[in-house]
Amino acid sequence: MGDPLRKAQAKNFKKARDKAIEDAKQQSLVQRPTRTTVAVTIKPLKGQTLVPNETLILLDNGSNSLMAVRGHENVGFVDGEAADVAKGGMAGAGSPHGVQVTILNVADLSGVAQAQIMPK
Repeated sequence: MGDPLRKAQAKNFKKARDKAIEDAKQQSLVQRPTRTTVAVTIKPLKGQTLVPNETLILLDNGSNSLMAVRGHENVGFVDGEAADVAKGGMAGAGSPHGVQVTILNVADLSGVAQAQIMPK
């Protein structure tokens, strides 16, 4: 008498269990992309020296180059393809007009510095 009812209950239970297991396997949190580091080459202005581990700000001046600023003083610039790469890194860091960079190393003869855009 209750045999078909039990079969239906068992079938519904298995269906609901399988659905719950599939739902549990799916990620429910938003996955952010991994941040990639962007390295840029900063050329110092005449009379200026760049120091490793120093923090500068790269500002977009509206042309094809970026200004490297220490406080209120312009100390260098980024131009050419490096500026295009840096502008992409600036947009990725959340600020289209300026971003902080940390100088990794400085060439002894030329004074040209390799810097890394600091993620927010």
